[in-house]
Amino acid sequence: MVNEINSTRHNNGFTLIELMIVVAIIGILASIAFNSYSNYIARTQIAEGLTLTGRLKTAITECYSHSGLFPDSGECGIPLATSISGKYVKQVLASSAGRVVITMKGSGSVSQHITGGTLSLIADTSFSGSIVWTCKSSSIPSKYLPGNCR
Repeated sequence: MVNEINSTRHNNGFTLIELMIVVAIIGILASIAFNSYSNYIARTQIAEGLTLTGRLKTAITECYSHSGLFPDSGECGIPLATSISGKYVKQVLASSAGRVVITMKGSGSVSQHITGGTLSLIADTSFSGSIVWTCKSSSIPSKYLPGNCR
């Protein structure tokens, strides 16, 4: 009778192996999430540069429509390169070649892949009078670029 009572009891706890498997699964999921989050942070840092060029692109377009020439930084009301900066952007430079170059600062371990990287916006005037800006990067990995720049 005593053996029957002991054999009907069930152990309601987890074994050490089961707990180790759960901890391993949580660790794998956390490492994947951290990597995705790091990529997201780098993309938002680059997006700051694109945001800073908004008014600059408008000023360049206005100057081009009046003079037919693309201005350099400091001309035609275009701010100097060092006056346009942000938390992650070192400078934004306009050139007479119809190009805007964004140079990233980069800081910390998340931005190590974009430190000092550049992103160029190139004006294309072949669209019957309007200017279309395309972006190009040679020093920033494409996985960190916004979707329209890949």
